[in-house]
This record gives sequence, C-alpha cells and structure tokens, in this order.
Amino acid sequence: MAAGKGKRLKSSTPKVLHTVCGRPILWHALQAVHAVRPDPVVVVVGHAGGEVERAVRSWDLGLPLRFVDQGEPLGTGHAVMAAEEAVGRADEVLVVSGDEPLLTGAQLRELLRLRRRRNAAAAVQTTIPDDPSGFGRVVHEHDEFVRIAEGSDATARERAIVEVITGNYAFRREDLFGALPLVTRENRQREYYLPDVLGILREKGETVVVEPAENGGSVGAISGEGRTSIWFRLPIGSAA
Repeated sequence: MAAGKGKRLKSSTPKVLHTVCGRPILWHALQAVHAVRPDPVVVVVGHAGGEVERAVRSWDLGLPLRFVDQGEPLGTGHAVMAAEEAVGRADEVLVVSGDEPLLTGAQLRELLRLRRRRNAAAAVQTTIPDDPSGFGRVVHEHDEFVRIAEGSDATARERAIVEVITGNYAFRREDLFGALPLVTRENRQREYYLPDVLGILREKGETVVVEPAENGGSVGAISGEGRTSIWFRLPIGSAA
C-alpha cells in the first residue's frame, strides 16, 4: 500500500519516497517483493499517487506493476479491498507495507512457506519492538493465531506479551476477499483494519498461523493501525 501522507514527517515528500541508505523506502520494499517473483504487483496509491507511480516506474525494477488509486483512505483493509479487481484470479495474495525499508525477500519466502505448509487461510508475521506500548499484542498458541489483544480488552497476562503484528501477510485469495466485506469501521479511527480479517477467519474455523520475523523489531508505520495513513503494496504470486 502506498497511499499515506506521513503527516508526522512534516514533509511535502510522500512518506514512501523518503530515502533510507540512499534509496526511497518503497524501493527497498519492492526489492524484497521481487525475491518471491510476484505476478502482478499491485501498488495501492492515494496521496500524491501520480508522483509515487512515476517514481516507481522510473526505477525499472522488472516487476509486473499495476497501480490502483485508493481514493479516500479508510484504512489498510480498505486499501486491500480497492486492489481486488487488479489482483485478478491469483490463488495467493501477499500483502506487505510499502513503508518498511528493512523488509527482506527471505522474510517473505518464510511467510509463504509457512502458509503453504500448513495450508492456512492466512499467515502473518510478528516482531518484538523495543517498545510495544501502543501496539496490539499477538496472542497465539504455538504457531496458531488466537487474537490481537488491545487496550482494555487485554488481560494482564496479554499486556505482558511483547510480540506485535507487522504489515506482512499471506492469504488464500478467496479467504481474504471473502472476509474483507465482514470488516467493520467500529473503531476509534472509523477505518477498515486489515488485521481484523485474521479474527474473522479464525471465527470461521480457518487456520491462521504466525511467523515471527527476525527484523530488529521494525514495524514501519504500523505503529497503531489508523494513526497515520500507510502505504501498502500488494504483490501477488508464487514464491521461489
């Protein structure tokens, strides 16, 4: 996804075009995606979408790119819904954050392997940030997702958990787009949150698995869903 303004940066440059180690953040994320040979790669844009699209095309990454304008940004779930038609009939959908420069191809390959090995409806990566306060904590039993515990809904034991969700997901296509219409906006930001899909799938009796990621605790802009519009891209296809 690549639709956010990055208000906290106080910059006219789109968040994903800010540079890290001499390259735009989104360039790093798309390099990681390249490793799993996706087809197509759907880049969801919004704020300054034309600028982002021109930048991505100028990088000549050799990816089968499609661009979708999210329109009014209504959360991560909304961004993925906007990409449904562009995704096409792929069996598998990989969703990652376009504002995550530390993402690697190895991480994505492991996530896809886990989902396929367990024949799960979804797999999500987690990490342990330096400061987990303000994040929903991921409750799981072994590698099976149970729920995301947040705020007053979390028990004392759950609040002691330091593992949080990242912006990296792998889904069976039909399960993802079957669950998205069930996501509501009953939250403080009045947005559609993609992580809600995980709970919906579990309530349906589907298997949802968790893959801890060794990424130094990086969670990009997912520091509280809805606090800022975030850039997402949706690569779809098979992993190496």
